[in-house]
Amino acid sequence: MGPAPDADAIFRTCLPYNHPQPPAKWSRVHHDTFVFVSPSNDLRFLGTMPLQPNQIKDYPPPGDLVGVVGLGVGFGSNFMNAIYSGNRLILNNGSHRAYALRRMGFTHLPCIVQHVSSVAELDLVAATEVMDDSEYYLKHSRPSMLPAAR
Repeated sequence: MGPAPDADAIFRTCLPYNHPQPPAKWSRVHHDTFVFVSPSNDLRFLGTMPLQPNQIKDYPPPGDLVGVVGLGVGFGSNFMNAIYSGNRLILNNGSHRAYALRRMGFTHLPCIVQHVSSVAELDLVAATEVMDDSEYYLKHSRPSMLPAAR
């Protein structure tokens, strides 16, 4: 970005919209075991998705299918995003960018904010450390924050 990035450079850093997809490969290593590999550390489990039998092509079912559950694996959006819950704003992705930009003196950055209304919803979108200790992030009198600009 350089020492004095303009608003466009900051936006592209926080909310990249046209980045190339890194290579990824996957293979079946056992009857019910699959391995996914990529040089990117952004490869992740994206969630489950219900599928109807007519959405499955070129795979003969072993019986009379009623439905199929798909497991999505791919790349996350990699946007800087925060979760708003319990009157708190929790940075969910983009901490390295936030720290670097804060160190450069920026106090306001573009960020996607996801509003959640319950701990159950928080479990669907939050990072593992937030889910594992939601009480700390939502109710502690002074949770960790970004450092002050220098």
